Amino acid sequence: MKQLLLPIKWYVVSSIYLLIIILFHWGLHPAIGTLVFVIGGFIGLFILDATELAINVEPSPLRNMLTQFIIIVLAFFVVTSTQTNLGSGVILFLSLRILIGQWQDFTRDRNITSWLPQIKTEQHQIYLIIISLLQIFATLFFIFI
Repeated sequence: MKQLLLPIKWYVVSSIYLLIIILFHWGLHPAIGTLVFVIGGFIGLFILDATELAINVEPSPLRNMLTQFIIIVLAFFVVTSTQTNLGSGVILFLSLRILIGQWQDFTRDRNITSWLPQIKTEQHQIYLIIISLLQIFATLFFIFI
């Protein structure tokens, strides 16, 4: 049975990501919006696994290119078009959660076929670099817009 707990290094990476966003977005003067963003980030970090536990289907229909594309598009929409820190936290950390999982699989197996069976194995690293850059851009939009 799948658990909601993630490997400790995921928490470390997520915490560093969170601290960078807080430092650059709110500086040394966090507001109530900071707490709301942290709550959204916590939700985003666990929502994929919670959803997979709820639907209980193997392999997960949520671990694919279409889902990731929709989440990246939503990330840009939410961080540029809304003023909700909760939504921004959820979508940025959900996207980060998927990205960390893909990079972990890639470093372990040298492919992410379990996530992207429709893409040739030799293109997985290029895909991950592009998605990582999109994650960085979405984060920068949140910080500076």
